Amino acid sequence: MLKLKFILALFFLFSNWITFSQEITGIVYSENKIPLSDVNIKIRGQSKGTKSDQNGQFSLISKKGDLLVFSYIGMGTKKIRIKNFNPIKIILRSKANVLKEVEIKSTNKKNKPKTIISRFREIEVDKVGYTAYSFSGEDIRSYSNIGIAEALVGRVPNFQLTSEGVILRSRGFNNQQYALWEIDGIVFSGIPPYINPSTIENVFVVPSASATVGYGKRAGGGLIVVNTTRYKANYENKKQLKQLNFFSKESKGNLPNTEEGLYEIVNSSDNDLNKLKLAAYAYQKQGNAVFALRLYRLILSIDQSKTKSYRNVAESMKESGQLINAWDFYLNYLNIKKDEIDDISLKIIFNDMEHLYHAYELKNEIRENFITSKKAISDFKNQVRLIFEWTVPNETLRVEIINPNEQRIKFQLGSSEQKDRFIEEVFIDGNLLGKWKLNATILGDKPLKGNLKVTIYRDWLSTQKMLPLKRFFYFTEADQGSYKLLDIFF
Repeated sequence: MLKLKFILALFFLFSNWITFSQEITGIVYSENKIPLSDVNIKIRGQSKGTKSDQNGQFSLISKKGDLLVFSYIGMGTKKIRIKNFNPIKIILRSKANVLKEVEIKSTNKKNKPKTIISRFREIEVDKVGYTAYSFSGEDIRSYSNIGIAEALVGRVPNFQLTSEGVILRSRGFNNQQYALWEIDGIVFSGIPPYINPSTIENVFVVPSASATVGYGKRAGGGLIVVNTTRYKANYENKKQLKQLNFFSKESKGNLPNTEEGLYEIVNSSDNDLNKLKLAAYAYQKQGNAVFALRLYRLILSIDQSKTKSYRNVAESMKESGQLINAWDFYLNYLNIKKDEIDDISLKIIFNDMEHLYHAYELKNEIRENFITSKKAISDFKNQVRLIFEWTVPNETLRVEIINPNEQRIKFQLGSSEQKDRFIEEVFIDGNLLGKWKLNATILGDKPLKGNLKVTIYRDWLSTQKMLPLKRFFYFTEADQGSYKLLDIFF
């Protein structure tokens, strides 16, 4: 009888073990339906556990009621209570998915970015109306010190890093488009150049179709905007650059309008071109085009190599009413410099002549058979012409024009490689009403001394003969950084 009880006890113990301890199997996937290997799988409260294989498959001895915990780096943890032993399918999602989809901010609220600077506008991360994710530089460095793309793996839903680029919006193998990168205002496709994580200020990721605004179809696969600390500091700390004025004690701010006064200015300048240009500019502002013309002729006699030396003489002739003389002077310049004039200067001189031809109606007065490219003048109504002239051609200055829609035009003046890039011409649409901003950034490593002349022709082909607006900006031992030039209102 005792032996029978012992056998029954063993039977019930064995049957309980058979009933409650069985093998549970399954597969673990990412949200993109990709099998995940090396997922940690444990039974809560026990040391027992396993990992998924390269196909995402796993098996584990467990019993009904056990709580399985699935964890993977960069993914949200998932818990499953065992109710039966049928094969199970587990989907792990990126941690980023637990945050708001309209905007995802830095997890470190103290260091979260407030604004991101794109090439078209400032983006306030708290006010975007589309799916976007923002990270501070500190966030990025805490995720990975290898690179930006590596740091974003597992932080942005659907983010996949490949050898060809980053995938933000999976569309299948036959119609895949990679994300567009913008790093400090410069756009890159595919894999961008390496950036040291220690220099990153913030990162902004737009996986939705909203990325195409301003960027077009190139951003159909999403957009990743990166600001470095230096770029953002330059943008936010623009210094006000003063306009250059020429003062004399005798005239209380104005230059003397006498022959003796002009002679004194020339004699005291010691043929310093910057001083002479400044004086000529000041006379133009005073409305004394005759004295300005005489100074510009003197400058040309000293320096005949620069296009702007010839242009200044011709422009002064035009302002003093010597229209035919101005026309002939342009023709003389083209004849003298025909074998050495660069394309940019040629285009600017030709447009100067177009201005004389149309705005001052010289069509019936000139002898030459001038072929204009402006067939329908009405097409150029309210077109604004800007000329930028830089006096330090071996030092680089970057000019930025921002329209009322916060779209940007950027170009450089001067460089150690291209010393002829001292003049640039830009056309903008005066029909776009609002405030246009002009800024300049010094790109060299050492302080420089020089000046930038900006000439603005409003409705430049109009027969109203409006005089251009001229501004002269002076860099006195100016350090590297960004400067505000002026605002134009239309």
